[in-house]
Amino acid sequence: MADGKINYHAGHRQRVRSRIDQTGLRGFSQHEVLEFLLFYTIPRKNTNEIAHELTARFGDLYGVSQASIEELCQVKGISRKSAAFIKYFPQLSEQLTAADKRPVMSNPDTVTKVVLKHFKGVQSGSMIVFCLTSSLRLIEAVTVCSSDPFKEIASPRKLIKTLAENECNSIILAHKSDQLNILPSKKELSAMNALYDLLSRLKIRYLDHIIVLGEDTALSLCNSGMFEAVKHSGSKRKEIWQH
Repeated sequence: MADGKINYHAGHRQRVRSRIDQTGLRGFSQHEVLEFLLFYTIPRKNTNEIAHELTARFGDLYGVSQASIEELCQVKGISRKSAAFIKYFPQLSEQLTAADKRPVMSNPDTVTKVVLKHFKGVQSGSMIVFCLTSSLRLIEAVTVCSSDPFKEIASPRKLIKTLAENECNSIILAHKSDQLNILPSKKELSAMNALYDLLSRLKIRYLDHIIVLGEDTALSLCNSGMFEAVKHSGSKRKEIWQH
C-alpha cells in the first residue's frame, strides 16, 4: 500500500511462479505465457497488460513470436531487450528439441527395439515401466519389480509413485518371462484392465504391455489382441501410434 492505495498486483508474480512450480505451463492462456516470459526482462512493470497488448496486436502467441523486433518494440513497454527475448525464445526451444536424443516410442518397431535393449541381462520376472511424454518421447525406463510383475499390476503402489515422480502422460509396461505358457491368464488380464482404468482416471495412457522372451523376442499384447482395455478402443490406439 502506498499513499493509502491498495496495490492489487502485490505478490502476483510470486503467485504465478508458484503455480508454474506446481503445474508447469499446463492450463496457462497464451497471454499468461507471455506475461511470465516478460518477468525476466521487465522487472517491475505489470507485464499482464503488456502481454494482452501483444496478443491483441499480433493475434496469438505464434503471431507474437513471428513479429520482427522492430514491430515488437512498437508495443508500449517492450524494449529491444524484451523484443529479442521474445523473438529468440522459440529458437532456443527448437535447439533443445533437436538436442534431445531420447527415442520417440511412436511405432511398434521402435518400441520393440527400445524394450529389448533395456531387458538385456535382466532376470525373468522383472517388470520395467517406460515413462513417456505426451508426444511419446521416452522420459525414463524404471524397474518396478524383479520377481512377480502381475502382483505389482494388481497392487500398483510403487508403479503409481514412479509415474508421479516422472510426470509422464503415457506408459508402456514390459516384463520378462521364461515360462512356456507366456500369455497372461484371465485373472492377469483382469488386473491389467483394472490398472488401465485406474491410470485413465489419472489421465495417463497405458499404451501397451510387452512380454519379453530371451534377448531378442518381444510380444505386444496390443498387437496380439489380448490387451482388453486397449482392444475396446482399437481405433483410438491406432491414432496414438500414428501421433
